[in-house]
Amino acid sequence: MLAANAQQAQDTGEVDLALALALEAVNVDQPPPEAKRTLSAIALGPGTRAVFKGHDNAVRGVAFSPNGKTALSASCGKLDSDGACVQSELILWDVSAAEPGTELRRFEGHTGWVNSVAFSPGGKTILSGSGDGTLILWDVDTGSVIRRFEGHAGGVNSVALGPDTPEGAGDQTALSGSDDGTLILWNVSTGKQIRRFEGHTGRVTRVAFSPDGQTALSGSDDGALILWSVATGEEIRHFEAHTNEITGIVFNLDGRTMLSIGDHTLRLWDLETGEEIRQQHFGGTPEWLTISPDGRTALFGLGGLRLWDIERWREYQWLLGGYTAEVWSTSAAISSDGLLAFSGSSDGNLRLWNLEGQAKFRHFETDGTPLSAVAVSPDGSRLLTGNVADEAVLWDVESGKAIRRFQGDVAVDINPNSVAFSPDGRYALVGSGDAFGGSNAKSLILWDVETGEQVRRFEGHRSILRSVALSPDGHKALSGSQGEYGDDLILWDVETGEQIRRFDTDEDTTSIVFSADGHLALTGSVFGSNLTLWDAATGREIRRFEGHTGSGYVFDVAFGPDEQTVLSASGDGSLILWDIETGDIIRRYLGHDDMVWSLDVSPDGRYILSGGKDQTVILWDFETGEELRRFNGHTELVLGLVFSPDGQTAFSVSLDGALIEWQIAALSLGELIEWTHANRYVRDLTCDERVQYRVEPPCDADGVVPTTVP
Repeated sequence: MLAANAQQAQDTGEVDLALALALEAVNVDQPPPEAKRTLSAIALGPGTRAVFKGHDNAVRGVAFSPNGKTALSASCGKLDSDGACVQSELILWDVSAAEPGTELRRFEGHTGWVNSVAFSPGGKTILSGSGDGTLILWDVDTGSVIRRFEGHAGGVNSVALGPDTPEGAGDQTALSGSDDGTLILWNVSTGKQIRRFEGHTGRVTRVAFSPDGQTALSGSDDGALILWSVATGEEIRHFEAHTNEITGIVFNLDGRTMLSIGDHTLRLWDLETGEEIRQQHFGGTPEWLTISPDGRTALFGLGGLRLWDIERWREYQWLLGGYTAEVWSTSAAISSDGLLAFSGSSDGNLRLWNLEGQAKFRHFETDGTPLSAVAVSPDGSRLLTGNVADEAVLWDVESGKAIRRFQGDVAVDINPNSVAFSPDGRYALVGSGDAFGGSNAKSLILWDVETGEQVRRFEGHRSILRSVALSPDGHKALSGSQGEYGDDLILWDVETGEQIRRFDTDEDTTSIVFSADGHLALTGSVFGSNLTLWDAATGREIRRFEGHTGSGYVFDVAFGPDEQTVLSASGDGSLILWDIETGDIIRRYLGHDDMVWSLDVSPDGRYILSGGKDQTVILWDFETGEELRRFNGHTELVLGLVFSPDGQTAFSVSLDGALIEWQIAALSLGELIEWTHANRYVRDLTCDERVQYRVEPPCDADGVVPTTVP
């Protein structure tokens, strides 16, 4: 029951309560597997990393340093008897330590609220804007004032630093918006005004530079949004739709659209036409707005932190934490790697959040092109991915950098649907086809991994390549295609490029795998919705496995660890484990909400990974069929999965263009509890909560909560 209550709390954004309940659920002798699974999902998922007391008054601005190791919070340190701020408070925090929240430095110089802060691109200086009407440029290392900017006739509500400029290209600029209704563009090096922007009829509440620094946006409590030319100060476009104060504006990374919040709405705009593209209405007005480094997620404050998928135009995560009607989020920032958020609240406290599940070990820096296939080299040092732009990419696993690109030579873009390394890691086999254009273009090419040169082309397929595999000795290759031709499952001599034989099949072959000794081959099919076991040497069909239901297309297959079983991933949303001798179903793995497109078995045979159209990756216990962990991070169909050779991590690719490395190594219950207390904020349940959820022991007669011991 406690595990179910914990999951319900997590689903409604009460992540702190969820974690406390999940820990209580395993605080019994022999806790049930469901309780451990729930704790793992909640502890390793999005939630509060740390809470620390920073200010006595509301936090009005926060910022991450470019390297994500420190963060700033801005507030008021002293109020007079009338409630006016007479002394600013700006604090630099260490947020990268094992126990984040160490105060590194205070910056003193403003005589009013600090409303907005920004780090310079290099992280060596800080710019702040205050209710005292000034801006200050600070030295991060010493906390000293470098320069003061004066020129506004009212309080400064928002500041922004222009994009970093190459050496010799000119001085960096800053922009400020004020209660006096104007914006000022400043020369950061001299502190001199460059120009003033006038056009609002109310307070300027928000300002932002475009990614290229050529234009700027401003929002006001008059409800207007204005796009400006930074070079001339002229108004380019006026956006009028909001009916009251603009509380947040951001440019999208493409520089062609922007987001704004105000009057209970989030709006997406076309900057070229001034037209509103989309709108979402809420029950309240978000307090602030920021965007993730990859441009896919908007983060805003409304009863906590709300994460908004910009492309799909929907909320996908709500992090309420300890925010209530009395205490709300007043500002937030996202780290440069997109993994953390730092937020300030109306009660002066600060929170560090894990935005991504902690199982997401690393997000490779791809260019966003949809990815269709992934393979890992035998020694685990390299990855090979295929994308929908006729390109296979070789990656260095340790650095996460692309080493080399293998591009096809056909006239149209074709999609590398399947990639494989040779057993010695020297060669890469890439099977491609025009899956979306209808040109019927296809290729099967063997590449030299070190030089990037074509070694051999294999000619003979009559339709697009869907699947390839190299035999364990590297001497043979098997490839299958999609389309009207029923005999396009071909065995090749890798050394000569000659066809050895065509298998007698009428299926659309979606996946291929060899047995460890190379004597058997297993294929999956769409048309027949089955998987087939073959004698690899003769091409003779040994057995068909049929049992998937409905749209039970078989998209991926694998041999079990002892090769007495085989596995299939299907369009009916299930995985099936089959007896290889009888063809009988041994076990179904149920948990995906949509089609399952990819699977892999861990090198030690203990686990299965599967990925699907529901955008999730699931780790299963091979022997029991129990779902162990669920990994969320992709926003589109997961097309490829592979374990690293040591089984400690795994890699996945998706149509969202992401290549993600996941931490797979399982933690024992004791290790998980220890990790949770070391890496997550864990609060005690209140006396009322202990009664509500029937947690033992209850509070004592004096209302003292039992102490939680890590």
